[in-house]
Amino acid sequence: MRTILLSSCVAGITAITHAGVPTYSTFELQCRSNFGSTFNLPPSTFFTNATPAINDSRQVAVQLSVVDASDVSGVWFGQNGAGSIVYTSPVGAAVSNPTMSNGGYTVFEQFFTATDGLFFYNFNVHTTGFITDQPIGASSWSSPTVNNNGFIGYRAGFFGDNAYYIWTGLSAVLVAAEVDLVASSPYSFIFTPTFNDADQIAAKVRLGNSGQFGESQPDEIRLFNIDGTSTLIETDIDGDAMSPFDSFDNSVAATTDGRVAFVANLPGNRRAVYLSDGTTRTLIASTASPDLNEIEFFSPTANDNGLVAFRGVDGNGLQAIFVGDGTTLTRVIGEHDLIPTDLGTGRIDQNDNSPVFGGSIRINESGDIAFNCALTPENNDQIEWGSGIYVAQAVTAIPCPWDCAPNAGNGVVNIDDLLAVINSFGDPGGPCDSAPDNGDGTFGNGMINIDDLLAVINNFGDCP
Repeated sequence: MRTILLSSCVAGITAITHAGVPTYSTFELQCRSNFGSTFNLPPSTFFTNATPAINDSRQVAVQLSVVDASDVSGVWFGQNGAGSIVYTSPVGAAVSNPTMSNGGYTVFEQFFTATDGLFFYNFNVHTTGFITDQPIGASSWSSPTVNNNGFIGYRAGFFGDNAYYIWTGLSAVLVAAEVDLVASSPYSFIFTPTFNDADQIAAKVRLGNSGQFGESQPDEIRLFNIDGTSTLIETDIDGDAMSPFDSFDNSVAATTDGRVAFVANLPGNRRAVYLSDGTTRTLIASTASPDLNEIEFFSPTANDNGLVAFRGVDGNGLQAIFVGDGTTLTRVIGEHDLIPTDLGTGRIDQNDNSPVFGGSIRINESGDIAFNCALTPENNDQIEWGSGIYVAQAVTAIPCPWDCAPNAGNGVVNIDDLLAVINSFGDPGGPCDSAPDNGDGTFGNGMINIDDLLAVINNFGDCP
């Protein structure tokens, strides 16, 4: 894993890890698909291009495009390296990528059946079922996102025309629509939406009259409220000659406080990832950096702590997952990297030039990242171990671990902290178990001992 410090224009390599961006050294396998040997899945069950969902409890859900070599699809749900298939569709049906709340309530679209619409899996009572096919006349309910209020934001399709709706549990509330559905709408096309815990839909939208769908039309990124009002986050150069953006990718991510993460194309064939609330714009990453050759065309993902993660290609030409906060950019894991599997140490790799990651990635509030990758043995990329769903577990730097007395957080290491270590000497861990463990940047070896006493003494009077 490598950490990159960003300036406003060009990023350079540094060995310093900014406190806001986690480190990642634990990669936990949730399930593995393949024709024969699998993990937590039946043989011949696949999720090739699926995007896994993750919540703050590190529960994970993923769409299964094929279950047990049959003509059905499904949803897998798990946590801490264990799980199972919790939903299987009717024969011939398909399901979308799921999303879920922190309570494990999982939502997905089902289609190609007699009963299309939004469906759920409820982890707490282990039940599945139908939610809604509203609004009346809809033929699709794409990109559903359930938030922690239990509301669902999605794009309803009407045989070619689209509108954003929010399902409240009682009704589907119209938020925005294309001009061919609502004549007063300024939008000729609305793109893939996302939905936050403030009941807001964020999306890229295209301005224009009926039939004006071309790239020369102005594009905006907007944040829509449930009452239909909206906030302009960004616009491209077709809508504002002073805009720094040539165009935007089609999918975005949104935080609860109204910031939107997006990927933009810039003059000079450059691409960049930003986080913006319409007033303050933060550069997360740019291909102007020698350590980032490409930003791939998959949706970014963001959390309320201002972390944005995305798929890209590093300076060595290898696919990788990155996370940043506008000051630091970290390469989490990537192509050719070793990774633990149920079969032993494996490698993120392919036996040909196919992409090593499938779908997009998702981040939770702790900074944990769920991802889908291809696997091979450590020393032979011509043997396929299938694909794995993983959680990259975040470790957030402790700003001042030696400030451990009951008044911890006063920003200085003083006599209170020294006495706290002395009074808890020999205890099995606790706030003052703060000496670096094995030099890996984490703290605590499970015992308050002379190392912790020396750590407080050596840092007395300050806090890094």
